[in-house]
Amino acid sequence: MEGVGRGVADPYPNRPPRTRLSLQHMRSCPRVPRRSEKKPESAPSATRRVLPMQLQVGDRFADETGEWEVVSRPYTSPGGKSTHAHVQRVGQPASSEVRTWGAFEHITMPRATAEKGKR
Repeated sequence: MEGVGRGVADPYPNRPPRTRLSLQHMRSCPRVPRRSEKKPESAPSATRRVLPMQLQVGDRFADETGEWEVVSRPYTSPGGKSTHAHVQRVGQPASSEVRTWGAFEHITMPRATAEKGKR
């Protein structure tokens, strides 16, 4: 039981004892050069993905039925698994409805430009 603490038998009795590497030995070892080239920057995408609870009044999104605008703050069901928000078609206030999403389902929205993003 040499070299093993706390009274536990060595599971590998035939391995050589561990030795500390000297500073001189570590300095003489060849190093792997660090990467100098950086990844090319990708162009920012035209869309962004948000969770339903991150929606804000005035946010717009599109789905298979058309373009919609959020008109009330989102709220969750008592269990917190579903998120609801009142939405209306863009430019048509008479066509409002309540949309429901899973709490962790992402919504794809167009990314706001610098001019559009300022309110």
